[in-house]
Amino acid sequence: MTNPAIEIQGLTKDYPVGFWRKRMCRSEAEIALKRLNEVSEVYWKTFGRFATSMQELRSVGLVEGDLKDPAGYPYAMGPHGIPQLDPHSSVKIESNQRKP
Repeated sequence: MTNPAIEIQGLTKDYPVGFWRKRMCRSEAEIALKRLNEVSEVYWKTFGRFATSMQELRSVGLVEGDLKDPAGYPYAMGPHGIPQLDPHSSVKIESNQRKP
């Protein structure tokens, strides 16, 4: 069997986090930000304004649980209700999400 031109198995978006002991984390943050963005849009359509914090999304029952990125920092709510990574987080994503 020949090698395929494009490898499609075993692809991940792993990246190192941590200072002394780097550990690999998958791009959970990218998926979480996408989902939080969708929830933020639901909030806007329901209440006619942008949420100013993750607590607002939690208090109306749109999200629950611990809203932290893989490095342990809480997600932040940016301008216009756009969820973002905490500026101190070591997580980097490949999307056009901006840090607050």
